[in-house]
Amino acid sequence: MCADDGISKKKIGYSEPAPGKIFLLIPVTVENQGYEEFPLSPYQFKLTVDKVKYDSAYLSYTMSQAGLVPLESVELQDGGKISGYISFEVPASTTDYELSYDTWAWEDYDVKLRKC
Repeated sequence: MCADDGISKKKIGYSEPAPGKIFLLIPVTVENQGYEEFPLSPYQFKLTVDKVKYDSAYLSYTMSQAGLVPLESVELQDGGKISGYISFEVPASTTDYELSYDTWAWEDYDVKLRKC
């Protein structure tokens, strides 16, 4: 998996973040390299800011309205590849963050995140 720097927004479509927060949209590309199937969900991504881990924000519909392709929940077959944006609602002062992918406890996937 690879991710580029995020885009911060104060509003996406009709959606606005809570006071003191922004939407951070992170473009990612996910490729299955060697597993028969890899269950991908944008809701398994987490963003750590100042030692606080944030869940992804549900903005698929409004991201589409803003011309951005949201990352879909899919089953990636071996060699399959998909790209899209993941959204997070984080403090407006956010400048440094770490993206991670949490697999289910019973899954044993080697997930590597890197810059695209």
